[in-house]
Amino acid sequence: MGLETSLPLSLKLVQNNHLTLENLILKMAKNPAKILGFNNDITPGNPADLSLIDLKEKGVIDPARFVSKSRNTPFTGMTVQGRAAATMVDGIFVFGLWA
Repeated sequence: MGLETSLPLSLKLVQNNHLTLENLILKMAKNPAKILGFNNDITPGNPADLSLIDLKEKGVIDPARFVSKSRNTPFTGMTVQGRAAATMVDGIFVFGLWA
């Protein structure tokens, strides 16, 4: 999966009851951070590196709108639900409505 498709396609597993949202968060955020030795808990003193996810936003996968350079995907035209609404790095919005 590519950058633009990994979240909505993974959320499809939640919507189809193959994973819980909590398990998806573990697989996509908590466990990779643990493997790399990062503490990504939301606690005072940790950097505010956060992604805000809109679980209800619907869309169609369109490689022409990808930000990444790769346009190869077998999911072109698939209707999906859920997308990143905003991203914060070290407490500063870098993507989304407030960026």
